[in-house]
Amino acid sequence: MDLDFSVAFQEEQLQPAREAEIVPPRAVPPPPAKLDIRPVALSLMPFEEICRAMLQAGQALSVTDDDSYKAAVSQVSENKRLIKELDLSYKGFVTPYNNHVTAIRNLFKRLTDYLKRNDEILRQKMTAHLQKQKLERQRKEAEQREANRRLQEQLDAEAAAQKEAAANIIQTAQEKLEQETDPGARATLERTIAEETAVLEIAAPIVPPVAIEQASITRVAEGAAYTKDKWKVRIIDPDKVPREYCDPSMKKLNAAVKGGARHIDGCEIYEDLEVNVKV
Repeated sequence: MDLDFSVAFQEEQLQPAREAEIVPPRAVPPPPAKLDIRPVALSLMPFEEICRAMLQAGQALSVTDDDSYKAAVSQVSENKRLIKELDLSYKGFVTPYNNHVTAIRNLFKRLTDYLKRNDEILRQKMTAHLQKQKLERQRKEAEQREANRRLQEQLDAEAAAQKEAAANIIQTAQEKLEQETDPGARATLERTIAEETAVLEIAAPIVPPVAIEQASITRVAEGAAYTKDKWKVRIIDPDKVPREYCDPSMKKLNAAVKGGARHIDGCEIYEDLEVNVKV
């Protein structure tokens, strides 16, 4: 008897999940039914001897004339007929089990589809939130870089002004030193020149670069999430994609040859002998 499980999964019975912790029961499979393959093996015993004998006959046959060729055709035809018969028998054995497995898989798939859709919705919301944070962070970083640039220009200008003033002081002191004869005054001028020369060697302070915020990990009791930037590509105009990124398609090539193409650059089109046998 077929059981209709759809009643257990009516859409209208689905209620929004409450914020309380959800602890689903574990799906415990029933004890597996004891499957005995001995009846299958017994039903195939007659085929065992026939198939083995056909293999031996095929190995022993030498195709050297029309009669032996006809014998080969006869064996290939019988071989193909038996393969079809065994395939039908195989399907008769496994189809009920496959249908049962498919029915069980569909029951689980219905549940996992809800969860996969929920995962997709939540990831979209999380991504939108993170993208908004990223744009805001990039805006602040850009503002900070601009502020740093202006500060660096100011520091460079102040350093240049100090060096210019120091150079003027040095020049004036040197001019006075050339005319000064008093030892004390000369010592003072020399000290001034040395001090201002040291000022010329002082570099302007360097504003540190903007610190880039690193991706953080969000940890919760059930797991953790983190982000990373990943470069991706999508095709906008296939005709403009460089040739080195295009793989030859054997399906399209075979279709072209079947349609009559006899020359394709980069390919060898050849005639091959193929034996076809109908049963």
